[in-house]
Amino acid sequence: MVTAVTDTILVPTDGSDPATAAARHARLLATELDAAVHVLSVVSEAGVGGRDNPRTAAEGAAADAASSVGGGDASAAPAAIEPTTTVREGDPAETILAHADEIDADLIVMGTHGRTGVDRVVSGSVTEHVTRLSETPVFTVRDGATVPTRYERLLLPTDGSSCAETAVDQATLLATAFDAIVEVVSVVDVNTVAAQSELTNARPVVGELETQSETAVERVADRLREAGVSTETAVLQGTPAAAVADRVVETGADLVVMGTHGRTGVGRILLGSTTERLIRHAAAPVLSVRADDTEERGGE
Repeated sequence: MVTAVTDTILVPTDGSDPATAAARHARLLATELDAAVHVLSVVSEAGVGGRDNPRTAAEGAAADAASSVGGGDASAAPAAIEPTTTVREGDPAETILAHADEIDADLIVMGTHGRTGVDRVVSGSVTEHVTRLSETPVFTVRDGATVPTRYERLLLPTDGSSCAETAVDQATLLATAFDAIVEVVSVVDVNTVAAQSELTNARPVVGELETQSETAVERVADRLREAGVSTETAVLQGTPAAAVADRVVETGADLVVMGTHGRTGVGRILLGSTTERLIRHAAAPVLSVRADDTEERGGE
């Protein structure tokens, strides 16, 4: 049973290449999910897209993004979409979060410059800030990312916690809409085990963690299979963010869907800072779903 719903998508834009790619992903999502799209451009002291007049630049960025969402570019799908556009003044991250609440957005789709660290209005640190604080799932598109015609393969990491499993409903929704395969993965952080084991034999510890990871991925896979989703599983070894990023390349995954602790900063194997590292480095977009306060405290 699919419990997640995506009726309204918010697309913040600054006119940059990642923001344009995000708009195209939003079009793909809106077409399959039959969702309304709202484009937001924020006027700030930083300017938009490297243009001189902030207001004019913001309006131009909004118009360009609306064109990408609505089908005004060569990569767009056939169906017509008429997005709503808004230009606001203020702090970019705070304005994005406030507008998401105002329109009751189910999903925020936005670009990020990823590893370059370039400080643009809706990129880099702004994207991370929104991802950390947003109660709405955030779909991030890194600089240079391609836009597929469909999402055929999703990657769903889990560390066995209820917070990680927050993302299962979103993965189910997208896999059902796109008839995609979901690979559920868990990472055994052998480097941390080795450091903590010091002079003791780490092999039994790794074996126990692998067993726990196998249990975790099968529990999530069972939920997906019950919803009729084609599912695969894998237990990986390495540093979590790097292992997941490598798996994206190995399998050709179109999207990573994962839970995160968001504002709490609690350090779990596949949450918090790991999500941010994937947003910066993964070859595919990352859809992060923040756990609610009860789950962050370890409740069920």
